[in-house]
Amino acid sequence: MPIVEVFKNGEGIISKTPGSGGVVSVQTCKEQLLYEVMDPSTYITPDVVADFSNVQFQEVEQNCVHVTGGVARPDGQFQSDTWRQSRFIGEGFIAYAGHGAIERAQMAQAIVEQRLKDAGIASQDMKSDLVGMNALHGDAAGRPEPYEVMFRIAARAEGRSMADRVGEEVESLWLNGPGGPGGVRKYTRPVIAAYSTTIRRSAVKSNVNIVEVDER
Repeated sequence: MPIVEVFKNGEGIISKTPGSGGVVSVQTCKEQLLYEVMDPSTYITPDVVADFSNVQFQEVEQNCVHVTGGVARPDGQFQSDTWRQSRFIGEGFIAYAGHGAIERAQMAQAIVEQRLKDAGIASQDMKSDLVGMNALHGDAAGRPEPYEVMFRIAARAEGRSMADRVGEEVESLWLNGPGGPGGVRKYTRPVIAAYSTTIRRSAVKSNVNIVEVDER
C-alpha cells in the first residue's frame, strides 16, 4: 500500500516501502485521484480539504511523487454519518438450468417485473438481470450461451411490506412461472444512506491505549 505524507500546507509526498509490489507514479496517482470524487474543488478529508481542480503531480524519484494543489485542513473534523431511511429494498433470486434456461429465465423476469409494476413499483426503482449472462457486462455480444443462469431482481419501495413482495413474487415462480426452477432466495433490508460533513475538532476526543501482550 502507498504511503502518503501530508504537510500542513496541503502538499504531500506519495511513496511506498522499498521492495514491495506495485508502482507509485504520476499515472497511478492520477488514476486514484478520480476515485469517488464528489466536489473536486472542495473534497473534505480527515487531513486536508483537497482541491482537485488544481492538483499537480511531479515524480521526484522512482516510486515517489510530490503532490501540490491542496489547502490547509478545515476547522472541522471530517465525519461520515449514516441514517436509516423509511424505504426498503426487496431482492429475490431463482435459478434455471438445462434446455431453454435463458428463455425460461427471461420469461420469469418479464412476469415479475410486470407484476411489480402493477403493484405500484416504478420501473426506475427496479433492477433485474440474469446472473451468468448479463449481470456484469450487460448485453455484450460474443459470449457462449450459458447452461445455467440465475434470475435476480431488486426493487426499492416505501414500506417493508411492499419490499417483501419482491421476494414473494420471485418465490411464486415455483408454481406460477416457467418450469424447472432451482432454489429460491429472498431478502428485505432497509435503505441506509451516508452523508459526509464536519464536526468541531474540540468535540472529538482522541485516546490511545497500548496493550502489551506477553507472547511467552
